[in-house]
Amino acid sequence: MAKRVKKYCFISTLRLTTSLLLLFITISTLGAKIYIRTQEGKERAREMRSTYITEQRRLIKFKVDRVVKIVDYEVDKHLREAQYSARQHTLEA
Repeated sequence: MAKRVKKYCFISTLRLTTSLLLLFITISTLGAKIYIRTQEGKERAREMRSTYITEQRRLIKFKVDRVVKIVDYEVDKHLREAQYSARQHTLEA
């Protein structure tokens, strides 16, 4: 009878140890995957921020260049009108 109890106890211990080992491996694997996915998510967020900032800078530069062209055009237009007006006044005089 003592052999049977020891054998049963050994098998129970072996089952418990195997179960705990498998549980530990599963938890470790999940933890590693979560960590890796988190790092990938952070890297992707960094790339998205960088892309967004680059696009916004490009858009701002485009809008500023457009406004500068409009201002230059208006200044040239008024300068030509002033020169034409001055010529007309000198021809009248």
